[in-house]
Formats: sequence, C-alpha cells, structure tokens
Amino acid sequence: MKKLILYCILLLGLLTACNTDIIEFSDPEYPSRYCILTDAERSNLFDDFQSDLKMYFEVDSFGFLERKDGTHRGNELFSEEINDLESVEEIIRSFVHANQKFYGISDFSLLNAEYVYSEWASYGGTLVQENENDRNRWMVRYENQVFNGIEVYDTKIGMYVSGKGVYQTYGHWYSAIHLPQKEDVSFDEAKQTLVGRKFQYYDWGGGKETVITADAFYTDDNPEMMIIPYRKSNCIEMRLCWKITSKTIWNFYVDVMNGELVLNEQTVIF
Repeated sequence: MKKLILYCILLLGLLTACNTDIIEFSDPEYPSRYCILTDAERSNLFDDFQSDLKMYFEVDSFGFLERKDGTHRGNELFSEEINDLESVEEIIRSFVHANQKFYGISDFSLLNAEYVYSEWASYGGTLVQENENDRNRWMVRYENQVFNGIEVYDTKIGMYVSGKGVYQTYGHWYSAIHLPQKEDVSFDEAKQTLVGRKFQYYDWGGGKETVITADAFYTDDNPEMMIIPYRKSNCIEMRLCWKITSKTIWNFYVDVMNGELVLNEQTVIF
C-alpha cells in the first residue's frame, strides 16, 4: 500500500509538471507543431523515399531527410563528370519533386541559390580529370524559407550532387505553419520584456554577464518578424516572433503572442 501511495504521489507530481509546461495562446491553432515520430512511422516514410542512392540517407526523428554519416565517401559516386549548373539544378529539381513530403516544397522556383561550389574529386588519383574544367562534385546551398513573406529561421537547404544524383543533403522547409491573425504583444512591448534580464557570454577574458537596459535597443528600427522552429519537449513549435536587433551582441526573438523569449542569438563571436 505504501508503494502504491508513493507511486500516485510521483505520478501526480509528473502530471503537475507537465501541466505547468502547457502555455495557452489566444489563437487555439497556434503554434503549429511537428512531433517526434515512432520508429515504424520513420520506416514507412523511408520506404516512400524516392532515390537511387537511398543507402546514403536516413530519416530523422521528425520525418526529415538527413545524410547517413560516413557512407557517401566513395569514388563510385563521382565517376561521371557533370559540368554545368543547369544539369545539376535539374537533378535537384527532380529529387525535390519526388520527395516533397520530406522538404515541404511544392514549387522549386521558390528555392533561391545563395552559394554554389563545384570541384573535381579525384580520390587519390583513382579518378582522372581529362579537362581542367571537368567537375564531378557540386554543392548548392539555398536561402532560408520564406512563408507568407516572413523568413523562417535556420531553414537553409544544402544539396550535394554528383553525376549519379543527390547523394547528401541537409536542411528542410516546413509545410505546416499557422500564423495568427493578430499579435497580442507589440514590438515595443516585446522589447520591454527584455529590460532587466541577464545574459551570459564568453570572450577572451572568460565568462561575462550583461544586464539589458532600455538603451540597448534602437529607437528608429522597423518591426520585423521571423518564424522560429522552437524545440520544446518532443515537438518543434513554429513560433512567430519579433526579431529585435540590439546594440549589444545579441538578436532577440520574442513570441508575438505571449512575449516569451524564444531565442537569443549571439551575433559577435569572440
């Protein structure tokens, strides 16, 4: 009986802790969530994955593609030359179209390349470059996702391509995002939530601590929003935030619905 009572007390404590973690929003559909999948769900997704190079990929816990470490380093991937960006983009376009559920991209034209790199991978001379302009390995990185005119944080997509296809990738877009019709916290109110808060950082002299004051903010800046994929427990929440650029070494991202500081991003690395 004592053990049963103790178990009930522990269970009640866990339930109370979980309930205190629940945040109510005025918009019941906010925020959109991506939650961790079961192993069976991940396996079913991978079965649907369309690629001749499946051995180099896996599906992460949220159902997005990621590379399988250490398995793509072989010269068999690079035995064919591919010398023009147009051909590379066609390979990427076909790959994304066949696997839209993993990327959340329905229109390839929305992808804007911000970085392109190509080279000849000889692998110790086992592959011969017949012309100095020959290429067999490409990398294309695309800009962050923009949803309804609002940038989504940390959603750059990278594609690694050989003549045999896309063999490595990182990043993803989010197809399920719900934006509230109005903000409950204004831009200026979001700034005020930060005043008096302490933030730690490290420079060459070691650990430092700074208290944010009202003078840390610009007075003539234009309100800007960003969607932050915020990891909370077993889910990723798509949080609409005010992006607040300070005169200090941080950018702050404050939820427009409840004033919660979702992310503080250090902009200066010492």
